[in-house]
Amino acid sequence: GLKIKSKNINSVRKFVNSLKLFGYGYSWGGFESLAILQELRASKDEYSQGRRFFRFDKDEHLVRLHIGLEDPQDLINDLKNSLRYIK
Repeated sequence: GLKIKSKNINSVRKFVNSLKLFGYGYSWGGFESLAILQELRASKDEYSQGRRFFRFDKDEHLVRLHIGLEDPQDLINDLKNSLRYIK
């Protein structure tokens, strides 16, 4: 995953939505690259039951990435280009 620190969740959403080579969704073992913004807000009960393994500050967000078979440099360039939307 990609941990992003931003006070503006909409800029993180724009980052994910602007990716050209990454599809949107979770991987089920396919060969294509995917990205999805992971909602991390958990209830107090979920934390007490140990259902969350990561603790994030309110301004930290997780984008899950699945890297497929596309050219690695093309994927890197796509991520770099989209990072400009993070504010």
